[in-house]
Amino acid sequence: MPECRMPFDADGVEPSHIHSRAQFTAALNAIAGGRTRREIAALAGAPEGTVLGWFAGTIPGLDTPYLAPVLRVCGVAEAKIPAWRAAADRVLRTPTRTPKSVPAPYPGLPPYDSSCAADFFGRDDLIAGLRAAVRNCLDGDGPGIVIVIGESGAGKSSLLLAGLQPGFTDVAVLTPGPQPHAALLRALDTLNSRSDADLVLVVDQCEELWTLAPTGDGVDDALDVRWRQLREDFLAELSGWAGRPRTAVVIGLRADLFGFAAADPFLRRGLDEGRLIPVTPMNRDQLLDVIRAPAGRRGVTVQPALVERLLEELKVTEHGSDGGALPLLCHALQQTWTGATLAGNVLTYEDYFHTGGIKKAVERTAERVYGYLDEHERRVARRIVTRCVVVTEEATARRRVHRGELVWSDTPQSVVDSVIDRFAAARLLTVTESGVQLTHEALVTAWPRLSGWIDTDRVTLQRHRRLGAEAHLWADGGRREQDLLTHGRTDEFQEWADTEDRYKELTVLEREYLAACTAHWAAVTERDRRRVQELAHTVDELGRTVRQRDTTVRALERSERKLLRGSWR
Repeated sequence: MPECRMPFDADGVEPSHIHSRAQFTAALNAIAGGRTRREIAALAGAPEGTVLGWFAGTIPGLDTPYLAPVLRVCGVAEAKIPAWRAAADRVLRTPTRTPKSVPAPYPGLPPYDSSCAADFFGRDDLIAGLRAAVRNCLDGDGPGIVIVIGESGAGKSSLLLAGLQPGFTDVAVLTPGPQPHAALLRALDTLNSRSDADLVLVVDQCEELWTLAPTGDGVDDALDVRWRQLREDFLAELSGWAGRPRTAVVIGLRADLFGFAAADPFLRRGLDEGRLIPVTPMNRDQLLDVIRAPAGRRGVTVQPALVERLLEELKVTEHGSDGGALPLLCHALQQTWTGATLAGNVLTYEDYFHTGGIKKAVERTAERVYGYLDEHERRVARRIVTRCVVVTEEATARRRVHRGELVWSDTPQSVVDSVIDRFAAARLLTVTESGVQLTHEALVTAWPRLSGWIDTDRVTLQRHRRLGAEAHLWADGGRREQDLLTHGRTDEFQEWADTEDRYKELTVLEREYLAACTAHWAAVTERDRRRVQELAHTVDELGRTVRQRDTTVRALERSERKLLRGSWR
């Protein structure tokens, strides 16, 4: 650790002179006095682990409520607390050094892919089994389908992209997204343009066929029917593709969607024929490979104390580990590598400690990015990341968001793009030609701020998602009247959006759609009012005519009676 001489004034440490993590840690320890760190935590009413971390080198987050109480316990004057907060902010904004300019051998939250297949360790048996199953399909042994299934974070995508793909020449990979048929056609085009050799079509994240379906209000209407038809057409075409010679279709599916797969005839074939590759939690030896082997390829040793700490946090037993922790582990290792000095070519426990650990590394990365934003940018960030999730009563999943959904009239597009770029640079968002998405579903639970937004806005997110889907159906269909909301649902959505903050969060298309629905039903109401008015006028005229007729008839009758009386005389 570099030498940390801290300048003192009459009140002790001068926080305005703090510019590094080491200086902040030294300054905090300097003001602790004779109290133990646990005593300080108890007196401040702060979590003991949090306070111990600060005194050991962790920098307090920008939104922590515990820094001020800890500083007061340490004797810091109230007037100086803002300067300490500013010092923490300054240190958090200071970029860390990349060790020897060597890229981290761990992918972070994104899955391993073919570009980093050499660093994909711990799944040798699964890779061999998957490749053998695919070769059997290519040789005509049974249906041409293999299903890879496992819980979120188990490493299904990594197995497909870094384990399977490098083993074959002609492999096309797709995720269904909001337009599965179009995604399939693009993948098939790449295959059909190649030789007549063995062809492998990989459908990763096949659960999107269900998780991206319109949800939120239980209405079974044209939008739901359209999505079911898209899904059925997509799976039917996959079935036809799987039946061709020298071809194989490989499906990656989240385990909690197993029931949906079993209900589909095509996917059930893969299950019934035994072409199922379960991605189970890694055992101790496999995790040791994941942790040590990528660094070892670069001549770096992972300190044994760090290895044991990682295994402890993963709760590794003889039966295995947390099946969904792989992306969190890789992110923590990536952050450890990025901030390390690699003195003696060793990745140390101290390097790892500053990341916050497996459970906190993602949160710290996200909070660091979020902390750089001003208030308006933070509101934009909330809009972006909550748009990237699909919320149902049962679960929350990520979704790919088209750039057109990230356009708001109260925000310059340059601000939106800047916020996206910052989260993408931290590998929290993935940006492609087809849109923007959370890099991994693990972010939903690993970043408490995002989890809190989702919990607070669950109903709003469901309705917003439904409105957006309806608006796109309307726009894609040529803005037909038949694709507008019913009168009752128009009133419901209008009432829901009738607050300034919520209305601002609607995209331009969503506003246009809601305005079109409102205008349509206002016109219908006005037309009906006029019709009722015209009918009332007609009825009134008819009544007047009837009354006039009755008057005339009575007059004629009177005249007739007079004539009759005169004739009798």
